Amino acid sequence: MANTTSNTSFATPIFYDPSKHQHILAQIADIHHDCVIHDAMPLSILDVSNRSKLDQYWLTKHAEVEDGKRVIVLQFVTDASGNEELAGLGSLHVPGEETGPFRSWIEKLMVSPRHRRKGFARRLMDKLEEAAVERNAGLIQLGTESGTPAAEVYPRLGYKAWGVLPRYCVSPKDGSLMDEIHFYKDLRDE
Repeated sequence: MANTTSNTSFATPIFYDPSKHQHILAQIADIHHDCVIHDAMPLSILDVSNRSKLDQYWLTKHAEVEDGKRVIVLQFVTDASGNEELAGLGSLHVPGEETGPFRSWIEKLMVSPRHRRKGFARRLMDKLEEAAVERNAGLIQLGTESGTPAAEVYPRLGYKAWGVLPRYCVSPKDGSLMDEIHFYKDLRDE
């Protein structure tokens, strides 16, 4: 189902398919870069100007999708001229451990700064939750830095905070240590 916002339309988020979507890894890396630069969010890589490091990171995630240990969800938009662009993505890690086969982790939720405030984060999260339930991994966990806009989004999506890890990660902005707040949502009974 397509929706329209101003001169842009967008379809339902889709699952990344390694056999069809490897060519968009560069767009994924671009969004990763833009989110770190725009928001100073510690998204696994401090020096996002190092393009080879970003590309290698996403090639690794591509391989995890091929191995069935990760799901990546993509949100595309189409402008009035018919040009398609990746607006955002989410990543769900499903480790499949014997002692917790019902657990999964949302590790990335990134929306391009150009496409925010259009409901894409909620749409991507809905699709990631759908993937977790389909894989019987409905106890979903995630973490984000305290005091950020992202920390305000997850409670609105039904996630419950369960703790803060002090000085958990390095800020790409100034190298200071940032606290991380952890959330969970249990979809196993739904």
